[in-house]
Amino acid sequence: MCNYLLPITPDYDNRSIYRCEHGTFHLAWGRATFHLSPEELNTLYALAHGLATDDNINRRIHLHQRTAPSGEAFIEIWLAGFGFRLTLPDFRVLQAILQNAMDWLSEQPPFSESDHMLQIEAAHIWRKNVIPKKLFWN
Repeated sequence: MCNYLLPITPDYDNRSIYRCEHGTFHLAWGRATFHLSPEELNTLYALAHGLATDDNINRRIHLHQRTAPSGEAFIEIWLAGFGFRLTLPDFRVLQAILQNAMDWLSEQPPFSESDHMLQIEAAHIWRKNVIPKKLFWN
């Protein structure tokens, strides 16, 4: 379970990317959150920016442009068996979020085990000092 989520992109109306203490990336989109490995985040970025083709080399992530019966274009994204459809303006927001994540990552040293331990400690201190005890089960 992830206890600490570091925001690595600006929040675009409840849409952003976080990194947890395990080094996993969490794409938050409205009420849904999708977890991505660093490689999967790179793949999604490449697909969203036209730097790679979706030729099923990554069976976990797919991106397709579709047309609704109304004639409106949309982008359909599949992440680990969960699909969601984005209007073209929403897809541009996703592209911006992914670009922000890549910019952040380009400035960061590689994630290490010591990062994991530091973030676990930070999460523990935060939970102890910020979250009221009545919210805990035990």
